Amino acid sequence: MPYFVFRIEAGPLPAARLIGEHARFADASRQAKSERASGVADGAAVRLVYAENALAAEALLLTPRPPAPRTGEDV
Repeated sequence: MPYFVFRIEAGPLPAARLIGEHARFADASRQAKSERASGVADGAAVRLVYAENALAAEALLLTPRPPAPRTGEDV
């Protein structure tokens, strides 16, 4: 499975734009770090995802995560 590099634009409806696809993690990581270092627009982020295809990777990125479980100490 390949590694995908996406730019996530912030907003009321976040949009993911594919900016790279790599067979090796090292190559994908290098591109993601380079993109972050070159400057990311306000509210945007660069993310790296490991998935079967670009569509599955985008779905993983845009699916909201459930809130972290709370313990009695968090209240």
